[in-house]
Amino acid sequence: MVQFIGVASGKGGVGKTTTAVNIGLALQSLGRKVSLLDADMGLANAQLFLGVTPKLSLADFLFHDAKLEDVQIPCFGGMTLIPGASGDSSLANLPTPSIANLIENLRNQSSDDYMIFDIAAGISHQNTEMLAACDLCLIVMVDEPSSIADAYGVIKLQKERKSNASTFLLPNRSRDSESGRKLYEQMNGLCMSFLGEPIGFMGTLLEDPDIRMSIIKREPLPKAFPGSRSWKNFVEISMAVEKNL
Repeated sequence: MVQFIGVASGKGGVGKTTTAVNIGLALQSLGRKVSLLDADMGLANAQLFLGVTPKLSLADFLFHDAKLEDVQIPCFGGMTLIPGASGDSSLANLPTPSIANLIENLRNQSSDDYMIFDIAAGISHQNTEMLAACDLCLIVMVDEPSSIADAYGVIKLQKERKSNASTFLLPNRSRDSESGRKLYEQMNGLCMSFLGEPIGFMGTLLEDPDIRMSIIKREPLPKAFPGSRSWKNFVEISMAVEKNL
């Protein structure tokens, strides 16, 4: 059965979609069958990172009887994208029963090993419902006060839904591994003090200008810069993800 991997953040602009896309591509490169669900459903943009143009979206799967395989778009390396929509209020404001129905249908219809959920930033009801449904959750953050505070808010709400045993912190744009570890230890201290439970550590994503260039070029990172340190970094993180599932 497919396993769901949620990628979330408290604050926007911290590299969440970049992380979701590249972890999916890295898992695919390891021989797994992977789909990426653009779960920022009202303001979807994962297609820009992958250089594809959707004809159908998640709305067709939810509301117009399209099959999952009809909505999925083949991307670089064999990964498929399940696109959201931009400016579609029906997707942006799904009620709880519709979200539960979506999760059930995805599990039943998917033939993937892993499905990556690129969840919108913030702590909306829809976001917390999607994240709680995932088998493993990655909280992306950077070393800025607002990102730290907002990431803690996501972790706190996740703890209210279920144990943090399957939730991991993923520091991004760190200058080195030690900086990422220190940021994790800071957040873990907060979790131990106020939530009474540790948060997991998946590793550190390092700052690399190749990532920004791949986004500007609208080419996936392993296609644009296959020898970059950032791509090797994502492969290492994806191996850690799989080890913890």
